[in-house]
Amino acid sequence: MRFVAMLIANSLILICYILILTLVAPLLCLVAFVYVATTTLIFKKLSARLVQIAGQGLTQAHQTFNQLFYETVHGTRLIRISGAVEAMQDQIVQVVGQLGRARFVNVAVENMTFPFFSTVGGVLISILVMLVGTMKPEAAAPAVGLLVIFFVLLFRILSPLTLINIARTNIVIHIEALDQLDQLEQGPCRAR
Repeated sequence: MRFVAMLIANSLILICYILILTLVAPLLCLVAFVYVATTTLIFKKLSARLVQIAGQGLTQAHQTFNQLFYETVHGTRLIRISGAVEAMQDQIVQVVGQLGRARFVNVAVENMTFPFFSTVGGVLISILVMLVGTMKPEAAAPAVGLLVIFFVLLFRILSPLTLINIARTNIVIHIEALDQLDQLEQGPCRAR
């Protein structure tokens, strides 16, 4: 739920900045929009498989951990009687390690968003500065002021855009768990 709220809030902020940017520099806004939309699609395409793998790994690790936790808590006496304490401890260590690795992959996927969009923004800024640098001094003077305002707004857009992608990534990562929960809830109803 937290990621859905993050997605909605940052989408509204992003829309406000885009409206301001459109009023200040409509042509630059169009260039930025096409550029950002293209790079967002590229990022989504590059990260889609990794996000899916991270989601499956995290869901599987949580399931295994929860199952083992339940078995350990409810079967403590049976584990002790059967002499399986050491085997159960080894299994717990293995499952906790699996859960830690799954969370590490999840965090790594989240953390690749900001560097990607910062780099993309830097490339766009470099291209625009080079274009203004090729202009005649008379035409470049007013363009520089407009470019500074554009850069400030563009940097302000990067933060909500990054948070939107982090929220989207987390929603996609947890969709498999939600699907399995939905199947679990529907299972007993179908049996009746």
